[in-house]
Amino acid sequence: MSRRPPRGFDQSLIDLEATRRRARVSDHAVVRFLERAQGFPIELIRQSILRDEVVGALALGATSVTVDGLTYRLAEDRVVTVLKAGDR
Repeated sequence: MSRRPPRGFDQSLIDLEATRRRARVSDHAVVRFLERAQGFPIELIRQSILRDEVVGALALGATSVTVDGLTYRLAEDRVVTVLKAGDR
C-alpha cells in the first residue's frame, strides 16, 4: 500500500538523501522485484539449484557440496546459500 503525503504537505521538509542512507532492502524484496518487475523465473532458478548432486548431499545430511565451481551450503533439508568454490 502506497502512502502519499497529505494534501498541501511541503515535500521540501523531507530529507530524501538522509532517508536513502538509512533505507535498506530485504533479500525477500530483491527476489520479488526480480520475479515480478524483471520477469526472472524464480521457480526455474530454484529447480536449477536443486540439481541431483545437491539433493543427494541433502539426503546424506551433508552441510555443503561443491558442483561445477559452486559450493552449496546446506542445513536441515535446505540450500541456505551458494558461493563460488573457495569463497567463504
